[in-house]
Amino acid sequence: MSDVTRSGVFAALRSALKARGITYAELARRLGMSEPSVKRLFQQQDCKLSRLAAICTAIDLPLETLIEASNRPAGPSVPLSHDAERHLAAYPSLFYFLLFLMDRFTPQQIARETGLSQASIELYMRDLDRLGIVERDVSERYRLLITTPVAWRWTGPLAPILKRINQDFVGWAAENAGEPGVQFITLSRRMRADSADMLQREADEFAERIRQTAHRDQLMSADSELMTAKLTLALAPFAFHRMRRIDEHPQAGSRAS
Repeated sequence: MSDVTRSGVFAALRSALKARGITYAELARRLGMSEPSVKRLFQQQDCKLSRLAAICTAIDLPLETLIEASNRPAGPSVPLSHDAERHLAAYPSLFYFLLFLMDRFTPQQIARETGLSQASIELYMRDLDRLGIVERDVSERYRLLITTPVAWRWTGPLAPILKRINQDFVGWAAENAGEPGVQFITLSRRMRADSADMLQREADEFAERIRQTAHRDQLMSADSELMTAKLTLALAPFAFHRMRRIDEHPQAGSRAS
């Protein structure tokens, strides 16, 4: 097994352990091993098939699912059609309804969260069906026909709504900083341009790590075990004078005279 494949297998295993809340100590107990031996196994990435099978059995994870998760990286996101984006942009409430569905809310849960009437739920589902975004069956169950996550076009018709959603999220995170699960960091520092370029590359690598981790979790966890986490990161030259105007001092006129 190549080093790349071995690394992918153990990255997937770590994700599976984290998703299940299983520590190395607990895994050692289930395997009948010492905790240092389990840690060494992960450090050395011991990929004997019998060893992997034993770990998968201990954590109730099909071996084939582990292999699939380690070998199949997250593919590129796919945008909606331009026609669908234009329709959703003209009807923001329908777009918000779609975001609920993409977050794995059922229509019944959406009704409870938003207070929407059953008639509105039916009409929103009908509209998304007509756009080719969802498919409903006779029992009113549905499935998404679009590939998620969606690649939103920041220069497309939905751009103003997406911008507002992210601004609202940043404001909410700032107001709730320090609450469990909420992290808000803002920094402004002077540095060389090549240093900023390096940080941007690292930010891209971190974003890719998030995509791959989420992909593995979705392959190896039940949907009820998953939550939606959002990261919004901006790194760019900061020209404060172009964003905020300083008005003349209210007493400056009298001083000049």
